[in-house]
Amino acid sequence: MNSFLAKRRMIRIISALVIALLLAFAVGFFFYYFTVSSIEISGNTRYTDEQIKNLVFDRPIKKNSLYLYVVYNGKPVTDIPFIEKMDVSIESHDHVKIVAVHIH
Repeated sequence: MNSFLAKRRMIRIISALVIALLLAFAVGFFFYYFTVSSIEISGNTRYTDEQIKNLVFDRPIKKNSLYLYVVYNGKPVTDIPFIEKMDVSIESHDHVKIVAVHIH
């Protein structure tokens, strides 16, 4: 009886470790694979491309292309002055195109 319970407990521990490793791999893949390495910016007349990059990528999580798409795509922008909205399109997993729409 003790042998059965010990086996069952060991299987649960191994299963939990496998699930934790798979989850850690998925999170690591998400952050590594979707890291933005090239940016194309258009539509901005008040800011330089470098200023837009600094305003958009103010936190490390924002260097993830999927995160940028979810946060900024077509939604009103409240944290950048004189910009009404930004359209973010993912050209590839590491290349993002940002079109800024100014307030007139």
